[in-house]
Amino acid sequence: MIRAERRRIEKKLRTYKALPTDERLTASSGIGVLVEIFYKSPLFTEMLHHLPERISHRSLGSGPLALTIIAGHLMGCESVEDLEEIRDDEFLMGLFDGEVPAPRTILDYLNDFEESHIAGLNQFLNIMARTLHGILLSTHGETISADRIIDIDSTYHKHYGEEIEGVWWNYKNEWSLESQVAFSSLGLCHHVWLRPGNTKSGTDADIMINNIYSSSIPQIERKLLRVSSKGATFC
Repeated sequence: MIRAERRRIEKKLRTYKALPTDERLTASSGIGVLVEIFYKSPLFTEMLHHLPERISHRSLGSGPLALTIIAGHLMGCESVEDLEEIRDDEFLMGLFDGEVPAPRTILDYLNDFEESHIAGLNQFLNIMARTLHGILLSTHGETISADRIIDIDSTYHKHYGEEIEGVWWNYKNEWSLESQVAFSSLGLCHHVWLRPGNTKSGTDADIMINNIYSSSIPQIERKLLRVSSKGATFC
């Protein structure tokens, strides 16, 4: 940067005044907009159909608990325990009227999930991804392809704890879990499985493809299939 330009910037900065304030600020204001948009959309109502019921009079309800997990994930929480660090966040307190669920409550809630809920949420993911694809197509049709091209990728995740359910030795002799995820070319997630570490890469990819394409869509769209040299990618 030349000296004249640096002086111009320094002179401009001196015109700003820093004033103290007692107002509590949050770094999650943008996340709040995203969560609120989702909460007010028909997609949130659809997701509720696939969540465990929470009918206790002391419970916040299944919807708010699910929103807490979503917000925590967007705010960088890597575990349930990390939610404790953001319980006093202004955005979360406003979203839940000052009562943000404790990590123990979230853990009990996650333990309520059964295979039927996981299958239902995968169905929801596919519906949401197709819906968002349609919205992008209608607003940016000149740059968005109408073809729904989907890649399925298997990945092993190394772990070091012994109490994690499903952790097992893979073919590389790594103590791990295995995930298989289906993403479209637009980066939209259509399906995801988390499985024991000894699951062979690409196992049951045909079932995942069938789950994604078995809904009422044009038959021509079912013909899109691409196999990658990686051995775990399909479209």
